Amino acid sequence: MSRRPRWRLLVGTADGLHEFGVRERSHLNGHEVSALAGDDRGWWALVDGRTVGRSGDGGSWEEWAALPDGGGTCLALTPAGLLVGTAGAHLFRLEGRRLVEVEGFEQVEGRREWYTPWGDPPDTRSIAADPRARRAAVYRALLGRRVGFQRCTQGLPDWFGSNIDTFCLAASGRMAVFGTDEGTVYLSTDAGESWEPIAKGLPAIQCVSLA
Repeated sequence: MSRRPRWRLLVGTADGLHEFGVRERSHLNGHEVSALAGDDRGWWALVDGRTVGRSGDGGSWEEWAALPDGGGTCLALTPAGLLVGTAGAHLFRLEGRRLVEVEGFEQVEGRREWYTPWGDPPDTRSIAADPRARRAAVYRALLGRRVGFQRCTQGLPDWFGSNIDTFCLAASGRMAVFGTDEGTVYLSTDAGESWEPIAKGLPAIQCVSLA
C-alpha cells in the first residue's frame, strides 16, 4: 500500500499553477505564473506579469494587487515586505493591497547609464533577501553590462551598486551569492560589503539561477 507524500510542491507555468505532493491539482488555469514566494503565512504569485495573487494555504487564490503598467518580472519576500521587480528596471513594494513604486530605487546614482548590450531597456531580473533577518540586505539585478546589482541594508531608502554583470542572486543572512553572464559566481559573507569569486571550472556561459 503506497503512502501519499507529506511534501508539497508548487510549480508556476505558462498555463497556471500546478501542485504536487499531498495533493495534485491545478490553479489559475489559463494564466502565466512567472514567480512564486511563500512563508508560513501564505503564498504570493506573479500572474500574467500584471497582478499579484495571494493564497493563505497555496490552494485558493485571489487577486491581491495590480501593477500600474504591468511588466512584472520577479517578486520576493523581504524584511521590507513583498517586493516586485518590473521591466524597465523598476521596483514596487506591497502596501496593503497596493503596489507602490520605491522612490529611492528610482534615484539610484548612475541609473541613467544602465543599458543592455542588445539595446533594450534594462529590467529588474531578480531580488534576493533573507526575510528572517532584521537587517538583511536586499539585492536586485538587471539585464546588461555595467549594471550589476544594487544593495540595501537599512530598509529601502539607501542603495549601493556594483558594475559587475549580474543575472541571478541568492541571499541568506549576511551571506549572498550572484552569478554573471560569463559563468562566474561571487560570494559575500559580509552582506555585500566585499565579494570574491568562488566557482572555478564552470563553463564560460551565463549563470541563470542560484539557490
